[in-house]
Amino acid sequence: FTVGLEFNSITKARLRFINTLNNVLVNDRTVEGSKDYNLAYNYSGQLIGGTYILIIETAKGNFVYKVVVQ
Repeated sequence: FTVGLEFNSITKARLRFINTLNNVLVNDRTVEGSKDYNLAYNYSGQLIGGTYILIIETAKGNFVYKVVVQ
């Protein structure tokens, strides 16, 4: 899947992808230097089915998204 982020100005963001079943951090990345990002998450066949949380942290606030893998 791909995560698209669009900000009003150049923004640094930290993205954490967490498995909610066992609280394992699957991916942790920081992006900076732009106001638009398209970030690919390529886990074909590597993720078990279940619910994951994508946390996006910026200086202006945090956002939490639920991701369901079947």
